[in-house]
Amino acid sequence: MTTPATERDAPETVTIKRADQADLLAVFRIEQRAFSQPWPFTAFDGFVGEAGFLVATKPGDVDTAGSDRRGRR
Repeated sequence: MTTPATERDAPETVTIKRADQADLLAVFRIEQRAFSQPWPFTAFDGFVGEAGFLVATKPGDVDTAGSDRRGRR
């Protein structure tokens, strides 16, 4: 049996937005880590501006340079 989550247990706020050029490197890095045959970077570049190409972020997420907001990798 599980207990219901409370507001105190809720994860940090997640923001969903349309992906833009600044998000591509992070998306590509996730793709490389997640799949043995990842899509090429150019495939993602072709989706920029499409309504369905979304990214989710939360405070402290890794930025497109590969380090978090405090500069750690």
